[in-house]
Amino acid sequence: MKVKVNLILTAVIMIAVGVLFVIYPKASLGTLTWLLGVLILASGCFTILFSLKAQKILPNASSSTLLGVFQIMLGSLFVLSHFDLLKDNAIGVLFGTWVMYEGLSLVVSSFGYKKATFKHWWVMLLFGLLNVVLGYVALLNADAIGTALAVIVGLGIVCNGVMRIVAFIAIARIEKRVKQQAEAVQEMLGEKEEA
Repeated sequence: MKVKVNLILTAVIMIAVGVLFVIYPKASLGTLTWLLGVLILASGCFTILFSLKAQKILPNASSSTLLGVFQIMLGSLFVLSHFDLLKDNAIGVLFGTWVMYEGLSLVVSSFGYKKATFKHWWVMLLFGLLNVVLGYVALLNADAIGTALAVIVGLGIVCNGVMRIVAFIAIARIEKRVKQQAEAVQEMLGEKEEA
């Protein structure tokens, strides 16, 4: 239950931060970058917790552990660094790289959800591919840390938050299905014992 709450909480925070990037692209990049660092750091911790729990039901969930470690490293860099150390296009490169990595992770995870027979696995795949494209566009325009990059990164973060909600729904449905199957097996075993 804690993992599901953390997943939804992280999703809501990511969507909110992404929307702020889109609405206020010219706001202080240092403040937004620090907030994004905190978000990425928290997301990394929750991603590791999620991957450890989900390994029981999703075959590719262990790949999320690597994503969590990457997020913790990147988030720590943003939180602990003074931004004059990250000059020119370095922040754009870091953001673009993170969005692309998140997208690639979603693409890989989507096939795990497909294998677990989640009907809407393709939505995760599409959003993952969209994240890869948005991250790539951000990398191509890394020197323009301004309105366009903030909007692109914001959309990528919103996509990632939406996908965490999709993952939450998938996990809830998979757990329900597993519970129903376990109950059906228990009923069958109970009928055999009576006979």
